[in-house]
Formats: sequence, C-alpha cells, structure tokens
Amino acid sequence: MKIVKFRTLLQGFIDLLLINLVLLLSIVIRFGDYAPQNPIKLIGLVSVLGVGCLYFAGIYRRDKRLSNPDIIYKIFKSMTLTYVLIIIVTFFVENFAPRTVLALSWFANILLLSGFRVLINANIPLNVLIVGAGNQGRKVVKDLHYNSNIVGFVDDSVTGSVGDHKVIGKTEDISSIVSTKGVHEIIIALSLKDNKHVLDSVMDCKTNVKIVPDFYEILTGHTNLQNMGAPLIDLNLFPIDSRYIKMKRFFEVPVAFTGLVMSLPFFAAISALVKITSKGDILFKQKRVGKGGKEFTLYKFRTMVDDAEKKTGPVLLSVNSGDSRITFIGNILRKTHLDELPQLLNVLKGDMGFVGPRPERPFFSNKFSKEVEDWDRRLDVKPGMTGLAQVKDSCSLDPQRKAMYDLYYVKNQSLLLDINIAWSTVGKILRNFKK
Repeated sequence: MKIVKFRTLLQGFIDLLLINLVLLLSIVIRFGDYAPQNPIKLIGLVSVLGVGCLYFAGIYRRDKRLSNPDIIYKIFKSMTLTYVLIIIVTFFVENFAPRTVLALSWFANILLLSGFRVLINANIPLNVLIVGAGNQGRKVVKDLHYNSNIVGFVDDSVTGSVGDHKVIGKTEDISSIVSTKGVHEIIIALSLKDNKHVLDSVMDCKTNVKIVPDFYEILTGHTNLQNMGAPLIDLNLFPIDSRYIKMKRFFEVPVAFTGLVMSLPFFAAISALVKITSKGDILFKQKRVGKGGKEFTLYKFRTMVDDAEKKTGPVLLSVNSGDSRITFIGNILRKTHLDELPQLLNVLKGDMGFVGPRPERPFFSNKFSKEVEDWDRRLDVKPGMTGLAQVKDSCSLDPQRKAMYDLYYVKNQSLLLDINIAWSTVGKILRNFKK
C-alpha cells in the first residue's frame, strides 16, 4: 500500500515538474528574456489546476491500468479543463495569463504528458483476457498491435488451445482469473446475443472492459470506439468516480446558493405575475424519479392552469407545444426556462445537480423502462436542471432519443462535459430571450 502511494506521489510530482517546465518554456518562447508580468501567480494556478484535473480524471488510479488511447484521451480532457478554468479565473479576477502562452503550454503539455506515459506503458505489457474463443476472439488476437500479453481465453464451449493461447476457464471463472493472473483488460469477443450473460460476470472486476462491436453499431456511430488494432467499445463498467462526484458537489452548493440570492428579484417579479394572471399556487410541485430510483419533489414556477391534467392524466409536452392549458406568462417562462429557477432549491437539497439527465415523473419512468432498453441506466446519476438531451434535441419527445443522449452522458460524464453542457444551455437561453 505504501509503495502504491509513493508511486502515485512520485507520478504527481513528475507531472508537476513537466507542467511547470512547459509553462516556463512557453513564456520564454513568447517573450524571450523579458516577461511582462510576474509568472508566479500563473505557475501556482497551473500547478494546482493541472495536477488536480489529472487526479480527478483518474490518471493516478492504481486499480485500473490505462491503455495508450485512454491515457491520451484523459490527458487531453484534463489539460483542456485546466486551461478553460484558467481563462475563466483570469477573465473574472485578474488578467495575468497571456493567451499565446496558454495556447502553447496547453498543446505542449498534452504532447509531453501523453508521450511520457506512453513511453512508460511501452515497457509494461498489458495483460489481456479474451472472452470468446471463436472467430471474433481469434481476430482480436491477430489485430492487437499494441504492447499486450494475452493471458488466455475463457469460453463456455471451447477447451484446449486456440493457436498459441490456451482456453483457461469458463465465463463463470472470469473474476478469479482476473485476480490470479493480474489482468489489466478484458475484451469480450462474443456475438451480440451472448454478451448479456457475460456482463454479469465482469461487473465486479476492477479492470478495463471492452467489447467487439457489431457492424450496425460501427455504422450508426453509437459507440465509443478505441483503436487498438481492432475497433473496440469501452464499456466503462467502473462505478462513477467518487472524486468527480465530490468535486461536482463542491462547486454546485455555492453556485446554487449564489444563484438563489442573485435571482431573488426575478423570484419576486415572476411570483407576482403568476399569481396575478392565473388562479392557483405560484410554485408547481411534482414527484420525479431521481438517482437510484428515489422519488423527490421537484419545484417549478406554475406555467399551466390549475389542475391541468385532471381530465387528461399525465401528458408529455414540448417547449413549443402550443397547448391551450399553458398560460400566457407560462409560455414566456417555458421558452426562457425561467420556470425552472426554483430547481436551484433542489440542487441545494442534493436531489439534483446542475447537469444530468432530466428527471421524469414516476408514470413515464416506469413506462419507458419497459419500452426503452437500458433506460434505467439514467438513474445511475443525479438528474440535472439541464442535460445533453436538452442541449442537442430539446423539442424531441422520443424517449429513445432522450435515452441515447442521457446514456452518453452517464458513460462519459466529466467536469469538462458538464461545463460544455452548462455553457451551451446559457447560450440557448440567451437566444430564446432575443426571440
């Protein structure tokens, strides 16, 4: 345990040195011997944010061996988030970061940090276990061209050897093989109909899991392909990183509180307009399904007539539905999304986050879970005030399309993706105001 912690600290220290070396070289390249400002502030900010973002991206995790494409992707995300945060800080606080220096050091850090880790990986073989000793499994063996050591196959119907590699067990043995053989990565090379029962066997294995996609998945592009000689889908079966969850919550609480305080004038004005123009309560309260299927009360400004669904029952409405039950003020609030301001209370309470899949009512959640495959995977994360589905396809009522965007978010969530979605949402709201 001490050795693992020492290696992590050493790796972090080396990254810190490389990040600062790149930054200083960028300053020298841009300004020569004369720097127009004291670089100490910038060095301190880049050091803290750079290593912090690498940490939260999972670069220093010792329970998960990363392949070269994974390393490059995570470092790209980390460094991009680092420099986006630096630009935000220097814009609002004090401009002590020349843009040319930031651009140079961002690009060089991605190259240097990625290259450093790829070189280390080149001397450490990646232990791979292949599930399926049929044609797909043999093709994977043939196509893998990075530094890998195939520990063997597991298959329920094939025994003996496949080429130079042995079948070392059945699918029920996967967990024990992973621990005894030191497996870094599992590649599932089975037909689509055989995949599901295998997933149960690999869910508890703390290692990378990838799957050979079928032709339809590649053609439609609904996959996150990793190029390791063979096209593979990263299944990302790890539980969501608790560090990311804590970091996200750390930002959400003060931002939600500040947002509530700053929006008090809007609350007062909207409350008065809702009360004056229609009968009923100012706030609309409704049960929604949150993380883990737990129900909570969602708050919104009322935008429809009182008891709007008394005769119709639960009905899905888009922003531009033109429903006669929507009040005049409610129509404006919906188009500008101001009706959702009270959900800042839900964020403070912890029922929701700023970004995540939009929460559905229990009636529709139960309905869609039966109709849409993997719909309940949306419940692995907290719902949000805005989400990828709302940014990309806000007018669609198709649960299949919503699920596609939401599952992408669940699988790829990160602080950088959250910032992108939040920024896109702000832009969308401002465009609606202009209309």
